[in-house]
Amino acid sequence: MATSILSHNDQYSRLEAKLRRELGEPILTLLAEEDVEDILLNPDSSIWVKRRGTGFVPAGTMPPATAASALGTIAAWRGTVLNHEHPILETELPLDGSRFEGVVQPVVRQPVFAIRLRPRKVFTLDDYETAGILTAKEDISNRAPATGLRGGRARAAACRDHPCGRP
Repeated sequence: MATSILSHNDQYSRLEAKLRRELGEPILTLLAEEDVEDILLNPDSSIWVKRRGTGFVPAGTMPPATAASALGTIAAWRGTVLNHEHPILETELPLDGSRFEGVVQPVVRQPVFAIRLRPRKVFTLDDYETAGILTAKEDISNRAPATGLRGGRARAAACRDHPCGRP
């Protein structure tokens, strides 16, 4: 039993080292940056990054063979396969838990992936109001406590005691 656990841990250590080599320093650096939200690899081998408060900008390239190898490593780490019969991989990136989706042929002509990093800052309603994103403080549905209700029932519950009397 101990040998099995040791070899299992050894396998994950090797997969982690392999994945870090395949992703390369540019993507590993982006994964560590505080303001990065998304990292994309397009079919033309271009890498794009989106940082908090900005749009997507180019961030380098990754050869298709390297991308295919990285996708295969992630699939193996997660105990699955990525091939023509199963061309879409939706999982968490093993390195940091970011949401990850990879796609290969026949869906796309070259391997692609999207990494959505976990939020590093949680914004409050006050943050959104300060930034001018949310402006109607008097909109009671924005201030309703979470009740498990959805849609119109949530609005009705939130507005029940509001001075405007809106249901």
